[in-house]
Amino acid sequence: MKRLLPILLALAATAPARAEILEGRVIRISDGDTLVVLDANRKQHKIRVVGIDAPETAQAFGNRARQHLASLAFGKTVTVEWQKQDKYGRIVGKVLTNCDQPGCPLDAGLEQLKGGMAWWYRKYAGEQSAEDRERYERAEQAARDGKLGLCETPILFPLGIGANNTVNPQNSPAVLEPVILVLPRPQIEAGDTDEALGLLQKLVSDPEAMLSCCGRVSLVIDGYNDDPRELFEIAEVRAFIQALDARWPYWYFFLSQADDSIKLLESCCATASRWCRA
Repeated sequence: MKRLLPILLALAATAPARAEILEGRVIRISDGDTLVVLDANRKQHKIRVVGIDAPETAQAFGNRARQHLASLAFGKTVTVEWQKQDKYGRIVGKVLTNCDQPGCPLDAGLEQLKGGMAWWYRKYAGEQSAEDRERYERAEQAARDGKLGLCETPILFPLGIGANNTVNPQNSPAVLEPVILVLPRPQIEAGDTDEALGLLQKLVSDPEAMLSCCGRVSLVIDGYNDDPRELFEIAEVRAFIQALDARWPYWYFFLSQADDSIKLLESCCATASRWCRA
C-alpha cells in the first residue's frame, strides 16, 4: 500500500478538475468570444468562451464575429461548463446553447471556428478535453481550407491570390471586402517585423494592385483578447507597430477608415518620440 500511495497521489494531481455548471440566459454579447449570462438568481456572469480567440469589436471582422456569436447565443438559455476564472474575474468555459432543433446543444466556440469567426486558441488548449481539442483544431483547419472569414492568415486578400501569392485585382468581387493584415502575438512579442513587412510589400508590387487595395487594409492584432488594456497601451504592441512603421511608410494610402486601424496606428506611434508619417 505504501508503494501505491505515491502513484495514487500522482494520478490525483494530474486528473482533470471536475467542471462547474452554470445555467442562464445570454443577455449581452461583448465581442466574438465574450458574453454575459444572467442566472436564475438574476446575477450576471461574464463568460470568456474557452478555446477560441476572436478580433476585438473595433477591428476588422470584429463586428461580424460578434454578430455571429449573437446569432448563436443571444437571448438563449445556455449551459456553461467551466473550471476556472481568469485574472479579470471572467468565467472561462465551454458555452452550450440549448434549443429544440436537431444538433442541439450547440458548442458556441466550435461554431465560431466553423464559421471562420475566431481562431483556435492553441495557447490554452490544455484547458480543453482531448476530444474538444481535436474538434476545435479540425474546425479551424476546415475554415482555413474553405477560406472562411478570418482563416486565411497571416493576410487575407479577398480580391484573389495568384499561384505565386501575388495580388490579382482582376479577381476582385464587385463589393470590395477588407484586406486583412493579421499580426499574431508571438510575432509581436518576438519583435519580428520581417514577415509582416514582406506581406505589406506585396501591396506595392505593381500599380494595379496598389490602386485595388487603396483604403482597404485593416490591421488585426491577434492574441490579446485576454488583456483588458487598449492595444496601444501594451508596450510590445506599440514597439512592434513603431518598428513596422519605420520600415513601411505607406499606411495612409492603404489603411481602411471603416474600422480603428488608423486610430491604432496613430495611438501607437504617438507614444514614440515622433509621429507616424502622414
